[in-house]
Amino acid sequence: MTPAAPLFRQPINLGHTLIKLRIQNRYSQQVVAQLVGVSQSTYSRLESDLQKPTLDQLQQLAELYELPIERLITGNLESRSADSGLLSVDLHNLNDMVNFYRDALAASRKLNEALEAENRQLRLDRQSAPASAPAFFALS
Repeated sequence: MTPAAPLFRQPINLGHTLIKLRIQNRYSQQVVAQLVGVSQSTYSRLESDLQKPTLDQLQQLAELYELPIERLITGNLESRSADSGLLSVDLHNLNDMVNFYRDALAASRKLNEALEAENRQLRLDRQSAPASAPAFFALS
């Protein structure tokens, strides 16, 4: 018996899959966004791979397109029979992955906010510094 193939052999481009499915079904972004329960701008970010979907959003998209979640996230859209060996995704692990990306994004935002605050303080310090150079810089 051969070992099971890893779930993610290559980077997943969920956005490309969502665009392909939306176009095949002749939906607009606005329609899909409404059916999934998100704003059009949020759905656009999902298609652009700028935002990762929540588990609930993945489930709603899979139901909309009548696909198992694993085929949605792997981009495997070709029809197969139930006994063809489709990868099964443990929803708990998928939820862990979604939470990991959400936590990483939150940490990134906090770091960015701290860096912006530090830059603001440096600009304020420069603005409040005396205009003339200290005496030891003066040329004789």
